[in-house]
Amino acid sequence: PNPPGTLRCLYCNRSLQKSAPAGDIHLPTLPAALRDDYRVIEEFPASGSEADLMLVESRKTGERQVAKLYRKGIRPDSELLARLSRNPAGHVVRLVAHGLSGGNAYELMEYCPYGTLRELFDSGPQPRERLHEMVKEMAAGLSEIHAQRILHRDLKPDNFLVRGRDPLQLALSDFGIASLQQATQHFTTLARSVRYAAPEALTGVLDEKADWWSLGMIVLEAATGRHPFEGLSDQVINHHLATRPIDVRSVFDDNLRKLCRGLLLRDPKRRWSEPEVARWLANDPTLPMPEESEAAAATVRPYRIGEASCTSALELATALAKNWSDGSKDLKRGEIGNWLTQQLNDHNLARRLQDILDERGVSDDYRLLRFLLAAAPDMPAAWRGESLNEAALLAAARRAIADDRDAQAWLESIAAEPVLAACEKAGHAALGAFGQRWHDGWERFCMQWEAAHQAEEEWRTTPRTMDGNDESAYVNIDDVMYSRPLRLAQPSRRSLNARLLLLLHDAEFAALTRTEVLAGRGELEQYCPWYQVVGDIATLGPAELLAARQLLPLARDDAEREMRRLGSYSGNRGKNIESLREDILKRLQPILQAGRSTPLDALSRQELDSALTAFNETSRKALQYGYPEEDYRKLCLVVEQLVERALAVEQALGELEYEEDINFMYLQPNRIGIAFAILLVIFGAIGPWTALAGTTALAGLAVYRIRAKKQAEHKIQNTLQALGRLRSVLSRPEP
Repeated sequence: PNPPGTLRCLYCNRSLQKSAPAGDIHLPTLPAALRDDYRVIEEFPASGSEADLMLVESRKTGERQVAKLYRKGIRPDSELLARLSRNPAGHVVRLVAHGLSGGNAYELMEYCPYGTLRELFDSGPQPRERLHEMVKEMAAGLSEIHAQRILHRDLKPDNFLVRGRDPLQLALSDFGIASLQQATQHFTTLARSVRYAAPEALTGVLDEKADWWSLGMIVLEAATGRHPFEGLSDQVINHHLATRPIDVRSVFDDNLRKLCRGLLLRDPKRRWSEPEVARWLANDPTLPMPEESEAAAATVRPYRIGEASCTSALELATALAKNWSDGSKDLKRGEIGNWLTQQLNDHNLARRLQDILDERGVSDDYRLLRFLLAAAPDMPAAWRGESLNEAALLAAARRAIADDRDAQAWLESIAAEPVLAACEKAGHAALGAFGQRWHDGWERFCMQWEAAHQAEEEWRTTPRTMDGNDESAYVNIDDVMYSRPLRLAQPSRRSLNARLLLLLHDAEFAALTRTEVLAGRGELEQYCPWYQVVGDIATLGPAELLAARQLLPLARDDAEREMRRLGSYSGNRGKNIESLREDILKRLQPILQAGRSTPLDALSRQELDSALTAFNETSRKALQYGYPEEDYRKLCLVVEQLVERALAVEQALGELEYEEDINFMYLQPNRIGIAFAILLVIFGAIGPWTALAGTTALAGLAVYRIRAKKQAEHKIQNTLQALGRLRSVLSRPEP
């Protein structure tokens, strides 16, 4: 605490006076040298103890600039400001004017409306392309001041102003504690931002390599989204800088990690600077991997694999993911376990590794994946040296569709083991959901295929007729016992993984596949009825649509075989048509023969009824053949007319039987005698005229009943004559 009555803080020189009440804001007064030409627009919050910043506007041109007013007693390096003012407006903030007025030093510099680099960091880890732009801009600013023998000594995100965002343009600013480099090294005791200061700042001996260290800390913060010393006090940070290197393993991009490691080497002589950063920006493949010297490195002997030198579990996991084949071998041989125990002294992870190695029935690749997930659960998942995410899986599926054998093998290796389920347990929920949908889709495909297999087997083993004749139905023994069942054996999952994944996740691919199946069905429903088990193509789900597509060529093959089978008898159809005509003529003969009896007695009617039944059965079969020939069509027209006449004969026979039954009731001799006896009684009792009328009525009824029977017999004869005429038409060579 400051002593009572102190107006300015004894430690940071900030004003301790109470803020003015709302509505009574007083802007600071500019020094006399600026007061006539500029007016204050806004005062920026003070971020340091040496000066105040405010936004000013030219009274003549309206151009806005930033005025920096140093507090009394503080004097910037005039030689340094002179050099900066002569510097062209490149990647360093443009210094418009500087001087001394009213006992206060001041600077007037350009105004960058987009704020500072710090504000861009608020969005979290920066994309790779944006980081490349940042490094390029910041390195250019450092190179410009170092070319003028200027050390910044307080480099941090707040000191890079943003001139433009797209493309990114930065301007280096705030040279409050900057100094001129008079010799190879510079001695300093001035304040600095500890979080971005180089280890050698603890000794007070600095050179330009200290600025490059600060640049490395800025890049590390931008790449990870947080500062490695976040939440630590200055004392703890200084101890860290003095005893061990900066951990850059949280940078998952290999190229960015290489840059951070080079800029954050604790030995200034080996630390990267302008030449190495320029090579890194140019993607120079010959740029060597930077390594800490043995004196600066931790006591852990690095685990070397490929180009990586690992000193922690996270770094080892990252390197193993990139060198998968060698890592799988080292894991199996026990080399990684020995290093964890003897060098890293991480016995918990070593025990976890031993549990993984003790698992049975899993591949070495799966064991390596389990170890990577245990050692670095926050690291992006990888499998066999490839990134393991939804985009990578779909990209592999597209390569596999193009007959890329490696992509097919990679997908099958994932499907064959619970790879994605293991990733889900480690916190990769999206991969778990992706894998579950993949698994469910394959299960539905298998169910659909099995249903089609059962339908095809039933169709194949059911006897099929030859030319519609039930008596000639047969089953192909070769198809039943040998070749046919093998054709619908379920295809391998390896060949279908890619197409199933794309159907599940790519709507455009699914639409194209649906169109392909709809266009390829052809006449399958008529000649291959078992294919109907797949359902309505327009509404099928992804897995069922895959089954429909894979079954389509098999169904087309069956349909073609069926069409060839039916077509093989077309040469016999002429004989069959002639045989049908003869059979119908043969069935007509008994009908006409029985109808010649006049009157038709009971035996003749029985024979006629039996002949009609046999004729109708033969006619029904003849109409079911469905031959396309014109002769068959004409034959069917005549047969249909014959069937119509035969039906009329049957109806007339029924009417005849009905009339005979009525006549049997009323025209029996005993009943006629009784009727005459009744009439005689009436004649004696009432009178002759009444009896005569009754006799006349009885005689009329008898005549009517006899005539009704004759009409029924006559109708039968007429219909039989029509049948005879149609028979003569049917018996002609050209019906």
